[in-house]
Amino acid sequence: MKLKVLFLSHSADSGVFKVGSHHLARELSKMSLSVAHVSTPHSIVHKVLRRRPMKHSGSGFFDEFGTLHAIPNVFLPVQFSRSGRQIGKLIDRIGFGDADYVLVDQPLMSGYLTDCDIPGKIVYRPTDTYSNRVAALRQNDVLRVCRGVVATSAAVLNDLSIPDRIPSMVLTNGVELERFTEGASEQRRGFVYVGAVDYRFDWDSVLAIAKAFPGENLSLIGPVSVNAHSLPSNVSLVGSVPYEEIPKYMSRARVGLIPLNQSDVNQGRSPMKYYEYLAAGLTVVATSTESLRERRSPQTLLFDTPREAVASSEVALEMPSPNAEGMTAAAAQDWGGKAASLLQFLRSL
Repeated sequence: MKLKVLFLSHSADSGVFKVGSHHLARELSKMSLSVAHVSTPHSIVHKVLRRRPMKHSGSGFFDEFGTLHAIPNVFLPVQFSRSGRQIGKLIDRIGFGDADYVLVDQPLMSGYLTDCDIPGKIVYRPTDTYSNRVAALRQNDVLRVCRGVVATSAAVLNDLSIPDRIPSMVLTNGVELERFTEGASEQRRGFVYVGAVDYRFDWDSVLAIAKAFPGENLSLIGPVSVNAHSLPSNVSLVGSVPYEEIPKYMSRARVGLIPLNQSDVNQGRSPMKYYEYLAAGLTVVATSTESLRERRSPQTLLFDTPREAVASSEVALEMPSPNAEGMTAAAAQDWGGKAASLLQFLRSL
């Protein structure tokens, strides 16, 4: 009988952003496990505000790899943290109430774990540190019932108060290697950033880089919720693009940027684009965070200030392109290997 794995995740697979749970769910499905991915509930308010309906709602849908995706519905956003039994009804309806393993990276879904009878082994998969009081309390609820912890960085793991009896491991975000190594161009120019431009984004460093290198284009790819008042002419706000098209943009650039501001939430992040940039042949210029200082990859430069960001960018533009050594290093971070390591850990519990 197939092992059943249930992900309780913060992000639905929208086709624009892919987070770690999406990749792990895909790879476990490819290994012939039965996998469901249930993400943060949507309220009636969400549905009214959305221009297009989410196909994940109701009983969900199966993707091309056999993963079942679903989003619970609640009436109001404030009911989210008290919707454990409602989430449980959806999970029972899609046939995963008896999952062997329940992997949780959305602590606000802890109500399902505490309000329902869960026969499977609960594993907490934290991806961030939480300063928000409600999220921190819900995280503690998850830690009280989990059988193991799989963190995306040592910084995130060290921030937790885990009883000695609970096994843990660090599993950083990886890369869908084949997708990002295909079509790597030899003719490259400028900078690219892929990700959300939000409260965690370091506009000061990005603008300093753009002004220091006016002859180099700097493309920002992703949704923008925190904008700069005026942008240099060499900065392009591309907006959101489908995940499948992102490698095309990366293959045109020499340098991949990971500009994170000094927000505490950035210190433990395991940026999805780090190994994707390397696999695509880019040199990486990134903010020096606790989690990124743990890594040693070819042609990766870390900075603390806008001035250092400019200096690092100048060095990066002179480095070999494509970054062949970085591509080799990224090969060891493929999501297939990550999923195999995760499954080995789960079976050890």
